[in-house]
Amino acid sequence: MGKNKAQRTKNNAKPSNSARSAEFLGSAMPNFVGFSAVKDGGYVPVLPGLSLNQLNEVEISAIDSNFQVVFKKMNKKDATTKFKALQEFADLVKESPLQTVEAILPFWPKLYSTLAVDVEHRVRDAAQITHGVLVKKVGKSIATYLKQLAGPWFTSQFDPFPPAASAASNSLHETFPDKKYVDAIVYCQDEILSYICYNINVQTPQLLNITHKAMNLAPEILEAKYQRILICSLQGYCSYLKQAPHQQIEKTSSSHHQIINGNKFWKLAKHEIPLIKISFFNIITSLIENCKDILKDSEKKTITSIMNTLDENEPGVISAVWECMLIAIDKIDDWYTYVSIEKLVLPKLWRVLRSGGQGCASIIYPNLLPLISQFPKFDLDKKNLFFNFFDNMSQGFMAKNVLVSRSEITAIIKSYIECLRYTILLNNNDIDLCGKLVKEQLIPAIESFITDYTPVKLVLFNEAAELLRYWSKNRNSEDYKSYGELIVIFWNELESMFNRFMDRESETFEKVTVDNIWDAQIKLLTALKCSSNVNRKSLRIKFEDTDKAESKEQLYSQQSTDDVLVKEINNFVTKLCIKLINNYDRNTSKNIDPLSRLICQFESQFLFEEVCKVYTNGDNLLEFYNKTFKVWLGNNNAKVNEIVKIIFTLLQYMKDDDKNSVLNSLTSMNNSKVLNCAISCALNDKNMNDQVIKSWRKDDYTSEYLSRLTEKVISDNCEESKKVLLQSFKSCGDDFCISEQAVCGVLNVLCDYLTQSEDIAESLITFTSQLSLLIWNYKKLISATLKLFKTLFKMSNKDSLSLDLKESVQTSWTTGLMSIYHKITPNELFKLQEECMKIMYEKMYSNDFKTSDGTDLILNFLEASNNYNYDEALTSLIRFNNNIEKSSLDEWVPAVKNFILHTEIVCGNFNSVNPIKSVSLECPIKLSSEPEEEEQGMPEKMMRCLKWSLFTTKLINKLIMQLNDEYEDDEFESIIKSSLDNSSEQLRNILLITSLGKLYNDHYKFSCNAEAIKQIYVSLHFECKSLREKIPLNVWKEIILDSLDVDKYWTEWGSTFSLFLQYYSDDKIYFSEIKSQAREILSEYTTEDGGNSVSLIQDVKAVILAQLILNDDDDEGNTLSLNVLEKIIKRNQMDKEFLLFNRDISSVSWSEFILPLELVRLLTKSLQKVPTKMTTEMRDAAVIYLSSWLMSLNKSIAHHKDLKLQCFVIALSQLFCAIKNLLSRVTEKDFEEIRTGFVDEWNNIFADDINREIANTWMYYADLFNNETEFLTPILMLNYLGNAIKLLDGVIFFKESTDAPITVTSDDLIKFSLKLILSPIPSLQLSAHHALNRLIPTLVEQDKNTIEQENFDAKTLNIYKFEDTILRTQKIVDTILLDFKLCDTITCTVKPYTDSYTYTFGYILTWLNVLEMCSHAHADLRYQYGEILKNDYFSSLMNNIFRLMPAKMLEFTDKRTPLFEFVNLFKDQPLLNLNDSLTSSTLDHVVCWVYTNCLRYMPVLARQWWSEVESRVGSTMEKITTLYVSPILCREELTVNKLNDVPNLTIIVYPTVRELNAVYRMDDSKLELKMILPTNYPLGTVTVEPRQHAGGAANWKNSHMQLSIFLNHQNGSIWDGLMMWKNNLDKKFSGVEECYICFSIFHINTYQIPKLSCHTCRKKFHAPCLYKWFSTSQKSTCPICRNIF
Repeated sequence: MGKNKAQRTKNNAKPSNSARSAEFLGSAMPNFVGFSAVKDGGYVPVLPGLSLNQLNEVEISAIDSNFQVVFKKMNKKDATTKFKALQEFADLVKESPLQTVEAILPFWPKLYSTLAVDVEHRVRDAAQITHGVLVKKVGKSIATYLKQLAGPWFTSQFDPFPPAASAASNSLHETFPDKKYVDAIVYCQDEILSYICYNINVQTPQLLNITHKAMNLAPEILEAKYQRILICSLQGYCSYLKQAPHQQIEKTSSSHHQIINGNKFWKLAKHEIPLIKISFFNIITSLIENCKDILKDSEKKTITSIMNTLDENEPGVISAVWECMLIAIDKIDDWYTYVSIEKLVLPKLWRVLRSGGQGCASIIYPNLLPLISQFPKFDLDKKNLFFNFFDNMSQGFMAKNVLVSRSEITAIIKSYIECLRYTILLNNNDIDLCGKLVKEQLIPAIESFITDYTPVKLVLFNEAAELLRYWSKNRNSEDYKSYGELIVIFWNELESMFNRFMDRESETFEKVTVDNIWDAQIKLLTALKCSSNVNRKSLRIKFEDTDKAESKEQLYSQQSTDDVLVKEINNFVTKLCIKLINNYDRNTSKNIDPLSRLICQFESQFLFEEVCKVYTNGDNLLEFYNKTFKVWLGNNNAKVNEIVKIIFTLLQYMKDDDKNSVLNSLTSMNNSKVLNCAISCALNDKNMNDQVIKSWRKDDYTSEYLSRLTEKVISDNCEESKKVLLQSFKSCGDDFCISEQAVCGVLNVLCDYLTQSEDIAESLITFTSQLSLLIWNYKKLISATLKLFKTLFKMSNKDSLSLDLKESVQTSWTTGLMSIYHKITPNELFKLQEECMKIMYEKMYSNDFKTSDGTDLILNFLEASNNYNYDEALTSLIRFNNNIEKSSLDEWVPAVKNFILHTEIVCGNFNSVNPIKSVSLECPIKLSSEPEEEEQGMPEKMMRCLKWSLFTTKLINKLIMQLNDEYEDDEFESIIKSSLDNSSEQLRNILLITSLGKLYNDHYKFSCNAEAIKQIYVSLHFECKSLREKIPLNVWKEIILDSLDVDKYWTEWGSTFSLFLQYYSDDKIYFSEIKSQAREILSEYTTEDGGNSVSLIQDVKAVILAQLILNDDDDEGNTLSLNVLEKIIKRNQMDKEFLLFNRDISSVSWSEFILPLELVRLLTKSLQKVPTKMTTEMRDAAVIYLSSWLMSLNKSIAHHKDLKLQCFVIALSQLFCAIKNLLSRVTEKDFEEIRTGFVDEWNNIFADDINREIANTWMYYADLFNNETEFLTPILMLNYLGNAIKLLDGVIFFKESTDAPITVTSDDLIKFSLKLILSPIPSLQLSAHHALNRLIPTLVEQDKNTIEQENFDAKTLNIYKFEDTILRTQKIVDTILLDFKLCDTITCTVKPYTDSYTYTFGYILTWLNVLEMCSHAHADLRYQYGEILKNDYFSSLMNNIFRLMPAKMLEFTDKRTPLFEFVNLFKDQPLLNLNDSLTSSTLDHVVCWVYTNCLRYMPVLARQWWSEVESRVGSTMEKITTLYVSPILCREELTVNKLNDVPNLTIIVYPTVRELNAVYRMDDSKLELKMILPTNYPLGTVTVEPRQHAGGAANWKNSHMQLSIFLNHQNGSIWDGLMMWKNNLDKKFSGVEECYICFSIFHINTYQIPKLSCHTCRKKFHAPCLYKWFSTSQKSTCPICRNIF
């Protein structure tokens, strides 16, 4: 049992700490004792482990107290404490005076000896570093204590922890550099040897345990420490033996004998630790080498220990053992007498050889040759000894560890051949033994390697070949006569082996094995024929200044061959070939491959002549061909390729006539395989320059065949045919390898197919690209080369190609173009440039073209086609646009310009910038009777113009940038000027098109390609600015403005010219000049008296200038503008006709029309900018004039093509919007004066007629242009009318008006709007949606009145007016989205301007209107709406919503935080502006907003759908709601207290935790409840928790239950529920009885109090509750008293 820990003493704030205790002891100690107490176990008065033993002369006071403390820490158990103490000690040694450090030297050796062998490696490392610091500090003073330190210091150099060993070695060598190191070892050798001897023979883990008893070390730690000390001592001893002089070793022989004769020393040979065994054998090796006499009495032990360990399998140990063995057998003459060779040495050696060296072959086998040199000394049968040796060695070839290692098998093979060579050399006179070694060892080894051949086994073939060359070289020597016989034996045995393989191959081996065997056989023969360059002497570095004679001599020696051996090899190969030919009929397929390889490898005149003699009467090679190879080819042989190779090898040794005969016979066979092989062979390097073969390659038949081969490549994608064609197109010097006719034929076939076909395999394009790289090398330019270049250029424009293939093709034609540039004439080059650039520009006009890719491609072409001369490239680009593209631009640009000018006039912007110069009484554009025809295809024309501008501008910019890098400033300006000499029209077109693009983008965002046009325009905008900055200013001005009539362009282009000038220069100073002139003109105009003195043009200019300066905020300009307006109004009082009131606008001229038109615009801008500064007369005039002009519009409404009418419609729509916006601002402070009379006058007199006129005009034109989707101007006009529709007063259309000239009822407007909701024109859909929204508040009010009636019919509710549209669109949308799963990560993305988008968008807009009705309805009416929608419509809506939501949002629903890009889709109401572009993102936004409104206004229906769908869909819906919708709805519900002023009710809201506390007080009674909104509100149920209440809980349970039911099962908000709860309590406190069925005062649906009472018990019930009781119980009795009701 352990002792209980004592309580800490009071005020003992710090815990115990050994280091702090040591400091206290050190500062107070009077004496210091030595370290002998550690060993003696004496009394330790102050520091445990220290005593004064043998240190009486040391002055205790001389030891610094800091060192005493550090010494104390060094004796601690904790390794970290000792480590830090050593670091601290090193710092103290460095900082302390020398005298102080020298005083501690007597105590250091003992402490160092302990720390140097510490169990912790960090401590040992620190001890050595600290020791080095100390020795360096004290210098020679260490000499006194050197012998005490020598043992651990010397052996620590071999510490297994490298940093500690390195620190010990460094300190020792720094202290004793160079020769002094050996002197120091000699000086301390007795101490070193004693220390080593003790550690080897005496030291044990048990003794270490006694020494470290106080540390309580674990046994495994002690064992590890002992092993480490032993390793250090053994390696230290080995090092001593190597470094100490021989005489000194002899002097200390007694110490060596003491070590060697120890009981434990020889047992180390069998130690389990490899490092100890290695150290032991290294010691034996050193002893044998340096002092063999010491081992004289222990030779038997030595040899026995070595031989017992020969079969060790540890690589480190085996290396040491075999090194030791070699030294031993070399130094000890009679070593074999100490052991049994037959019983000990040979069994272990055979075991090692059979196992392939046990994974250490590279170590063992190089040592075998010295070992077998000892075999003659053995008293054994030599023949059996050698055969056993080689037998076991052969078995080692098949060892698993050998087969997987190249180094292992190489070492074994080389050793095997070396030992065989040495054995034969040793037994040269014994021909029988040597012959058997060849027959039974060498040949079987070669046969086994051939049978199971791998590339690494080639080493044996090379080594055997070297052996054979050695024998052949010395075959004539008197001393080695047997070598000649051995060679004969070798060839005979080799022939027998080859014959055996041929005889067995058809029966025994599979095809793959046969191929491998023949491969190995041929490799063997090749090795025998050719010397392998594996001699390391050939790897020497050779310098240029080497003596030439010497280099020639070396070359001669390397090239020298043994002619006799070569002849023997040729004879052997000839015999082999003959046998293969003879065996053709027996085994065709297996013999032709090796025959082909043999003939190609060993071809010679001798070979063919010898073979020919066998099959013909002489040496007629043609006859030999006809009898053999020709016959083989005629038999449809599968090995055609190999046979043809043999034939073409044979051709090299035939006469020219015979060659022609052979080639013609190949042609006449009409075999595609034969011809393919023949052409390939005819084009190889050997046959390239043969004149006969060259003529055959270029004949007509070969040319035609290559064309047919090309067609085969196209149809079959034959790889073999591709190789033949590629080989055929190689160049032969300056000439074609094939005929020019063949080249053109192949290229024409390829180019025609690639040009005419659509679906082209990428492999064919790759092949053509590869072929082209060969063609560009031809020096002669042929027509087919240009055709190929154009084809490749077209291919690089194909979008279907992969990026890598495009780059490859582009690289190919770029290389070709640079080659063509030097071979083509200037005119041909210009024509080529124009053709290629035309291809590129036509591609650029396509819809799927990316401008960035195209500019890089054409820039690359311009650079290469002009040899990277960039000024010529720029000139080429300008010339192309002037010559080729000008005709297209002359057609497109005027059409687009007129269209944009028409738009600017219609919208009132034409004269808005510089009316001083642009205003004219004539129409600025020529009026057309059929404007639709001119407008047709306008978006496409606009797109083409912008693309041309962007493409050309980018190219010019890039070329100018290259020129800027190439030339200095002055030279650059002149180069640019000359290059752009003819570019003025192009640059003006670029600026004009950019201006037109901006205006198109501003006006026609609703067009089908608006997004694409916007992207191109934005890029073009920046490119134009960049172009202006890159071209020098002088050059820019000269090109653009010098030939430009500014006044003329102001008149013709109007506001468009202002944009042109902005792109020309950013300087807008002319705008301020125009405005300053405008003030002067208006001042003069307003001061003139009399109408006759002012011309019409002056009136028009004055009205337009008045609009212009209204844009400023200065009072002076505004006053001038209003004065102009006042003057026109006064003039109208005198002349009622000039403003065209109640006139047909189409019948008046433009000059008559322009002043009233501009007056409308001036009134509009005045109402927008300065309504408070206008007089009452001016504001009244605006309303009166609008009413009159609308009558004029009604008379002219049929003339919709008239430009004047289009302008008038837009202007009046803007005026109406300005008046409505002003009326909406009358509540502001600055508008009090307006509110007094203007609003009443509007509402009482003008509102009805004007609203109806606007609605009628919109309905007329919307119906007229409903399906005119391709025309933009009518839609633009309808957009302005639609903006007016958004501001209609919906109540007016519900009034009955009998005296109004135009009667548009609410039903008319609803019916028409629901029709337009499915219009193919998106802006009409939006207008209809906005029109319905203006009517909805009144529709809801009607429904509210309807449900208040008793026994009302739900079918009369106005929401049924939307039913047909919802049902119609729902069927279509359901069909469209049928294939998409709910909440799948692949949702439906509906493309704009398609029928699918029209119906889907109309469907969603209709639901937006329905939900808008729900938003205006109270809880009771919303319940009725829900009942109507829930069955057939709402579930379909939810299904479609989750099929249309963005896929990315559905994919990332598992995130805890919402994706920022989707938050606003649920939070912000979509703007749905009429002029905005509709995209898939727009539909996504509307869909998400509809989902938010479904949860906001119809939560019960959403909750019901959520509970019924499958779990996967429900989970996704809940996650989306939690992430995106719930935070919005919770914030809306809880941010504002809507019942703040309700009596008896107090509300406290906690928005952050989604909680609400409600307290109801009545007299002394108090009722409190808490409502908690769930995180997935409103899908999750709202928790209602009762808090404090007066009376029992049962009294108020029904109230809480009714509130909970309302919140979770009705579509009301929490504020509606709280109000119902409060009313319920009010009634309860006022004495109203609750219903005895539902136990609530107010019915949950109708909110009626109980009215029906039982005649017997007088209890009251709700009518719906009672009806439900009767229908479910099947009785008509009272629920309480059970009497008949």
